[in-house]
Amino acid sequence: VVAVLAVVFGMPIGPAELAAGVGVILVGLPALYGLGAVFAALVLRFGEVQAPVQLLRGLFTAVCGMTFPLAVLPGPAQSLAALLPPTYVIGDVREVLLGSGSLHGLALDLVILLAMGALLCVLAVVAFRATERHARRGGTLAQY
Repeated sequence: VVAVLAVVFGMPIGPAELAAGVGVILVGLPALYGLGAVFAALVLRFGEVQAPVQLLRGLFTAVCGMTFPLAVLPGPAQSLAALLPPTYVIGDVREVLLGSGSLHGLALDLVILLAMGALLCVLAVVAFRATERHARRGGTLAQY
């Protein structure tokens, strides 16, 4: 990605910007993994959930700043975006790679990401334990 940004788009990315981008991604990983694990627990619990997962995937794509800038979204969509970890990761990586932000300036976002990561990882553990109990009681543990 860095090579494409530099060669194709002519965007110079120095070592400081690269390190800051990697730092944002590392801070965001627990939140993203926790979110993925919560979804995985739901899939294990309820089985075929392709339609809801696709709906949520489309929602994330629309409101997390991937496709549209957050500023053009209506107020409720912006409020929803503030609750989703990818919003912070995408926005903050963009900020540091474009050189318009520093990790120090993004401290509040990074704290929010860390809090989301802790919360989502705890929720994932709780969801997986509940799913395992349900599977043991229903005899569906070996189904997957």
